[in-house]
This record gives sequence, structure tokens and C-alpha cells, in this order.
Amino acid sequence: MLQEEEKHIDTVTENAAKPTDMPPEPETRKEWRLRINYRLITQNMPFILFLSVLALIYIANSHLAEKRSAGSTNSARK
Repeated sequence: MLQEEEKHIDTVTENAAKPTDMPPEPETRKEWRLRINYRLITQNMPFILFLSVLALIYIANSHLAEKRSAGSTNSARK
């Protein structure tokens, strides 16, 4: 059994060492680029919505804090 596995491994390594009929890949590899497609967006929709809600809460909190601080400075001046 072990000898059969060794023979199989040897044949696989020999086949891997032989060049294939495919043309050689150019030296410049494809650069990783941002790929936004429909599948990616639909799979991550819950996370995108979660981030959107957090952004809305952050903006609303900032506006509320500015209104309160502006209100306290106006009442202090009077």
C-alpha cells in the first residue's frame, strides 16, 4: 500500500515537472484590483447596512452635541 502511494507521488511530481501545452504566463502578473460585483454586494449587504446605520447614528450624535453645546453657550451669555 505504501509503495503504491510512493509511485503515485512520483508520477504526480514527474507530471508537474513537465511543461504543459499552455503558453507561459507573462512576467507581469495581474495586479490585484478592486473588484465590486453583484455577488459581492449581495453577500455583504447585512454588513453594509450595519455600517450605514452606524454612520447615521454618528452623524446624528454629532449634530445633537453641536446643538447642545451651542445652546449652553447662548444661555451662558445672557
